[in-house]
Amino acid sequence: MSEKNITDSKESCLQQKGSITNSIICEVALGLLASVIPAVFAVWSMIEILDIFELKGLLIFLINVALLAIIIYVAVDYIRHNVKKLKEINAQYQSLISEEEKIELKKTKRRNGIIAIVSIIVILALIITPIVSFNLNLSKGYKEAVAIFENGSYEEAENAFKKLPKDDYNDTKSYVSLCEAHIAYDNGEIKKAYFETIDLCFKDVIDEQAKAIADFKEKVKAEYDSYSKAEEKEQTNVKKYYRIPTTTKSYSYTFKNKTNQKKDDDPYNVNDYSNEEDFYDDNYDSFFDYYEAEDYYKEHHE
Repeated sequence: MSEKNITDSKESCLQQKGSITNSIICEVALGLLASVIPAVFAVWSMIEILDIFELKGLLIFLINVALLAIIIYVAVDYIRHNVKKLKEINAQYQSLISEEEKIELKKTKRRNGIIAIVSIIVILALIITPIVSFNLNLSKGYKEAVAIFENGSYEEAENAFKKLPKDDYNDTKSYVSLCEAHIAYDNGEIKKAYFETIDLCFKDVIDEQAKAIADFKEKVKAEYDSYSKAEEKEQTNVKKYYRIPTTTKSYSYTFKNKTNQKKDDDPYNVNDYSNEEDFYDDNYDSFFDYYEAEDYYKEHHE
């Protein structure tokens, strides 16, 4: 083979090697990029499983691991095919070069391999480290806020939950409302505490925490019911002594003379009561206000 033919063959081999090498680099890069999302979700779901074991987290982990395995398998298959072609071309190239060139080529390959591996590690670290660090810090902050809450420092716990970078992480929003409910309850604001707890829903708590939350909600509801009944009774007593105009609608009432009164004219059995207050307490729903009931009582009572 002439010197010119050898040179041409070398150049052809080098061009093919460059083309295949670029293809392999692109395949590796695409494989890494495609692997980032399932890898991150797999790590995130693993953190969730370690934090609070939940079927949802396990399913997310398994799905992303399976997806990651498929991506890696496809990428490796493409890369293996190109590496085989590269080896064939490299063997052809080796037969065309001198011993000195072979030694230099080996050094270059080793150097390029080290650079490629380091570059891949650095890229993966730059992508994955901030995400994993963020989720670890978030999980740690959430656990600390829950611990503060369970110690009874509700104002401090509320501030800790509000400082978390994700307000929808686990049950953060529900814990904020529960902290506000505890603060209101401790300050005697039963009504506010009740409305803070009425729609509370927790998804990521263990059984012991769920029971404590349910017991507090029941206690608040019981006290709110008592408070509501007392408030209603107080309003009723106020109506006995004050006229409270609530409407412009006019009411008419026809008074009858006691001499013409029949027993059937008194469906409320006025004579069973000794005074107007007792009569109104039992029949207040049937009269506009206390004074109307009082007039009725006086007309029909014998």
